[in-house]
Amino acid sequence: MEMTRRNFVAAAAGTAAVAGLSVPFANAANVAYETDGPGETEPIPPVDEPAAYDYEADFVVIGSGGGMSGALRALDLGASAIVIEKMPVVGGETQEACVFAFVSGTRCQTEAGLPDVTETLREKFYASAPFGAKQRPFIDNVMAGSKQLVEWLEGLGLPFEPGYCVGGEAVYAVCPEGSAVNKMNLESMTYLTKFLASKIEEKGGQFLLSTEAEALIMADGAVKGVMCTAEDDSTIYVKANKGVLIATNGIQANRAMLAKYAPDALRCKVNVAGGFTDGKGIRMGFGAGAEFGGYDQFGVFDGGLDSMPWESLLYAPVIQVCRQPWLGIDVHGDRYSYGTTGLSGFTAQGKLLKGLPGNHGYVIFDDDWYERSLGFDQQMCRMPLDPAVFGDELYRVPEIYWDYKGGVETAMEEGLIESADTIEELAEKLGLDPEVLVKAVDNYNAIVEAGEDPDGPYAEHPEYLFPIVKAPFHGAKQGGMLYATSAGLAINENIQVLDKMGKPIPGLYCGGAAAARDIQVCGSCCFSNTSAFLAATHALS
Repeated sequence: MEMTRRNFVAAAAGTAAVAGLSVPFANAANVAYETDGPGETEPIPPVDEPAAYDYEADFVVIGSGGGMSGALRALDLGASAIVIEKMPVVGGETQEACVFAFVSGTRCQTEAGLPDVTETLREKFYASAPFGAKQRPFIDNVMAGSKQLVEWLEGLGLPFEPGYCVGGEAVYAVCPEGSAVNKMNLESMTYLTKFLASKIEEKGGQFLLSTEAEALIMADGAVKGVMCTAEDDSTIYVKANKGVLIATNGIQANRAMLAKYAPDALRCKVNVAGGFTDGKGIRMGFGAGAEFGGYDQFGVFDGGLDSMPWESLLYAPVIQVCRQPWLGIDVHGDRYSYGTTGLSGFTAQGKLLKGLPGNHGYVIFDDDWYERSLGFDQQMCRMPLDPAVFGDELYRVPEIYWDYKGGVETAMEEGLIESADTIEELAEKLGLDPEVLVKAVDNYNAIVEAGEDPDGPYAEHPEYLFPIVKAPFHGAKQGGMLYATSAGLAINENIQVLDKMGKPIPGLYCGGAAAARDIQVCGSCCFSNTSAFLAATHALS
């Protein structure tokens, strides 16, 4: 059979093992990311128990991303579960992420001949813990829980394989089997969240879609459930017999909360797919008496463009082309480094960019950008989503990503990337001193002609050196790209939310990016699911 876009998508859909999934699933094509204004910051006070509840379950999850691991864990333990989701689709922002977990010693890694580096990872996390031994129970529980989660999911029918990463990260990355797209783990979390949704349905769990959580229900100092607004604007009450898990992501779409709790993040240029991350779940926790933690903790990649809206997609062509290894300079014309090694390189580059004068740098390239950007052999989320790179594999990802070249050209036409026939004119459009940019380009072209960059960012990658000679010339103002926050509700190693005195609030849990974390253990994608898994396990023990 000839492989076309239509039948390739149909064929690939079956590999996620989600036959029979009836709830609508989120993807980049059917979810809007707009927000209204800077956002609210005030705590949302809890409400008293109602005379009667409309729904009841042992474990209630607010948010249908990584929190679904908690709902499924509760069901697997013989309890009942309800997932509350304000969107008309499930999946949340978690399914837009890539590498699932950074763990070691799992079945798939052992069978692949990879060494067990668990203790090496543990020492790494211990060494980076800002509060030392106090955080070791948290580190230990999350590490153990992450491995248990992978093994538990495999037992439920979702096989795993080593995930694609570069450098040392490849030793401890895993993802659902078959989810890699041409050595990019682009669909890892999509596979996982679809699997979770299908299993929740299969085991009798309930989804309340188009239902927005408004406040926690409390009595005698304990969380008893959630008050919600249903699709028809009616108020409904959901009872939680064993616990409520807040799994509503972070605050990156709420700039007012960022200013209060993570102000340095506002120096980033673009927030990745942040329309859901308004911090409402965190504000509900504050209203219930929760302590705040994780001040100014967030994750940042390179690639944020000054010309783009705050809520933008990581894989948008305009962002992808500007993440390539072009000439990068600050406002003074000085070149800056280019991190090339895996996630650590991306995050280091993002921090560097937001720390430059004005919190941004400039990328400059010429009109041979298309062919050259396809030949850079980039890694992971820097790889341009183009048929020349991915072939038929490309059609496993959402359709809005299929036209890399056309998307970049449209961005140029709309002025999201500046273009000009001369370097001087490009400098004026970018707000640079023309003499500074001409000198920077001339110096760079001399390096390219010499064929080596001994004192520059491409010393180890001379293959990245291409001259800037063909008009029109292109450029963009680039900064760090905010992708997640970890400033939120203080939790302990059991994912219980803590009050102002450091005591657990009975019946309340918080996971993922809504939870405060001063240390990142096993990766943010994995933590969103591991924390939910641990919360349900604890609540039902």
